[in-house]
Amino acid sequence: MPSKTTTKSKGSTSKSKSTTTKRTSTSKARKSSSTKAKATKSKATKSAAEMTAAKDVVTTSAPGSDEAVANSAGIYAFERAEELELNFSKAFSQQFVMRRDPDFTLTNFRRARLGDWTLLTGSRMPVAQAHLEDAGLHVAFLGMGVDAEGALVDEQVLQSKLERLRDPQALADDLNECGGRFVFIITGPCFERLYIDPSGIMGAVYNQESGIVAATVHLAIDRPLEPTTEYPAAQIASDGSGGRWAFGYTPDRDVKRVLANHYLDLNDYSLTRHWPTAEDEFTCHMNEDVIRARLSEVIARHKVIMNALIKSNAPAILPITGGADSRLLLAFAKDALEDVDLFFTHKTNFNTGRDMDLAEELAKAVGVELTKFDLVENSDLVRPKRMCNRTYRHEKLAEGLWDEGPSPDRKKISERMVLPPGGILLRGHVTDISKAVLWQKIGVREFERQNGMHHDPDVGLRLLKTGDDASACPWYHEQYNAWMDTLPENARRRAVDFMALEQFRCHGLGAQFYAFTHNFYMAPGCDRKIIRLLTSIPPHLRSAYHVNDMLLEQCAPELLDVPYTRYQDNDLRETRRNFKKLLKRGPEVM
Repeated sequence: MPSKTTTKSKGSTSKSKSTTTKRTSTSKARKSSSTKAKATKSKATKSAAEMTAAKDVVTTSAPGSDEAVANSAGIYAFERAEELELNFSKAFSQQFVMRRDPDFTLTNFRRARLGDWTLLTGSRMPVAQAHLEDAGLHVAFLGMGVDAEGALVDEQVLQSKLERLRDPQALADDLNECGGRFVFIITGPCFERLYIDPSGIMGAVYNQESGIVAATVHLAIDRPLEPTTEYPAAQIASDGSGGRWAFGYTPDRDVKRVLANHYLDLNDYSLTRHWPTAEDEFTCHMNEDVIRARLSEVIARHKVIMNALIKSNAPAILPITGGADSRLLLAFAKDALEDVDLFFTHKTNFNTGRDMDLAEELAKAVGVELTKFDLVENSDLVRPKRMCNRTYRHEKLAEGLWDEGPSPDRKKISERMVLPPGGILLRGHVTDISKAVLWQKIGVREFERQNGMHHDPDVGLRLLKTGDDASACPWYHEQYNAWMDTLPENARRRAVDFMALEQFRCHGLGAQFYAFTHNFYMAPGCDRKIIRLLTSIPPHLRSAYHVNDMLLEQCAPELLDVPYTRYQDNDLRETRRNFKKLLKRGPEVM
């Protein structure tokens, strides 16, 4: 993808410079034992629900309108849904699309004006708005985020921030301290920008040709999809057969993805990195006390985010498995367990059967009631073939895939559908930085060989897993090096972590989570403070579960001795190198 790199100032609140790239191209529910806790959650839930009923958000065309009215802008997602005989409003119910057009409408999408822009949001997308008409400032916060003080960003909180700060850059800096899954747009005099969460798990794409910014590809085009020809792995990435998009590319030639930790300038469609900054610390003294202190901050911030999310949403759903990530979330949620509506596990095959057994042990250890969905023994839980097929096709359409890919697994589809609808489903994505999951052995070996000082793009490209041999292709090297150049020097020692955030997850979960509309998917670890603290700890200390064990020791030691589902994880904890010896081996700072 041809690109031009220039340098811009980040804004009034930072002295650091940023790199701008201009792109041309049915279930049991656990009840609270406390009436007071119920009342508190009811009040908080109302506040969260009000985010989707703002006075400036209006419903457009009613069901039954003819297509000319329902899709007057010619958005391809609508036409593609009609072609596939699928329900457009259902498939895109957690998505958004915006255009600089006062008459922009789309059936069953709510409508809001942000300066010159019209923002349309699906019926199940959480939305908060705030406006300062006298200053010409407008902001919309989509999704869910918990700010630095622990407040869920709803309309009241957002309006208060806007009135207090009265500056778009200061407001952007404040909202970028949120943890969660979100997109926010700020418009004002000489300031029109879109930001996404720090891992891009609520993604955004843009089409400069059509002037559309949207959640996924099919919403961003007003013509049939025209496949990109520049991206080497385009075919296998488009049909869902194993390829992966990266470097901003999507299935359509004109549609590009907003990278995590970059903002989109809505005037010239340029991307500018705003985080990390040159002042952020991504190295660590090889000292156990220093590491434990940082992990205490990780725990505290996770608890703040999870408490706010759990107490503000119903149902609040927390899966428990024999893996590492859900175990950590269970540990971090200990202060809010009474407010979790459903702890569940499911069995769809042999491995998840072991998951179910270990989940029972974990639930017993913390004293919570576990609901078990056994889709192997209880065939009534498996949804009918037609329902599963349609759900699968809706999901692929919503994700932005052109081809439906492999045949759907009815049990995998049904495991999502057996849950109570609505509310939030908490996932451990991003928290898994604690075990350096995407570094794998080759990344960790390279890090130790180089004492963390240098990073080989060959290794990064192999870890990116685009679906072809990216490390042998000069095109991929050019793209990877251009992306690396946008990272400040202090962050390059952790380039694999940032590649995982900005390329791997952003291009994957950034589209995929939009497809799962039965619940609203949340990752509490998607927070810049948590990310900074975890990535600062060298990956060879994270990869062997040393950091995971320390986190559990501090907040839920009763979960430490329950085995993991994967036998290799248990073996790793038995045979890993001694932590104190790794620290002594040095160097002093890595």
